[in-house]
Amino acid sequence: MKSLPAFVVAACLACIAPFAHATVSLQFSEPFSSGIASGFANAAGTPTNGMAWGIVVDTGNNGFSSSGGAYNSYATPTVAGFLSVGGVLTDDYFIPSGAVTSDFSAQLEGDFTTHGGAGTIDTISAIPVTPTSGAVVSSGEAFGLIWLATSTANTGDKYGFLTHSGGPASFVLPTDGSFTGFGSDFTGTDAAKPASFTFTAGTVPEPGMASLSLLGFAGLFLRRRR
Repeated sequence: MKSLPAFVVAACLACIAPFAHATVSLQFSEPFSSGIASGFANAAGTPTNGMAWGIVVDTGNNGFSSSGGAYNSYATPTVAGFLSVGGVLTDDYFIPSGAVTSDFSAQLEGDFTTHGGAGTIDTISAIPVTPTSGAVVSSGEAFGLIWLATSTANTGDKYGFLTHSGGPASFVLPTDGSFTGFGSDFTGTDAAKPASFTFTAGTVPEPGMASLSLLGFAGLFLRRRR
């Protein structure tokens, strides 16, 4: 069989290339090279270990709907899905990290002087982005960090929400890559960030999105590269 012409091979590779990097991983703590994202706190403002956290993606890039009110409570904070405000589903999509806040007090930041601390978040891995089949979020969309002061997301429970740290455009899903670091947004000693929001009564995330939690999230529990 004759070899395919070079231009045919190039065209095929060009078609495949966009699908080569269809997941992204976000690294918020980068010990010894940049900053450490610590100080995530409970409702009392005490940096706390063992809290669940994740990200909320503004899939419409039109501003987070929670700016008009707190997110409604939802049944399963370990499952991805659209959040609601005022009983109405929004385009804000929650993705759990599969991890909890921890203590990085023994770790140094890139200045080799500043220590991390309690209430540290680390890495959320293998987030499927378009053009992955079934992906809900896309590169270039803004995201915020969300953490739960309790293990549930029931009405009356507290949560924290941070849309950015270093600047209003700093939390944006990257185009591709194994890990994208956001440690530079957390250089220096981090102030405590209390879980100052309260889940209100409302609807649950779109149940059809539960399947996404099974797609590409096997890597959520993989340890990040040190």
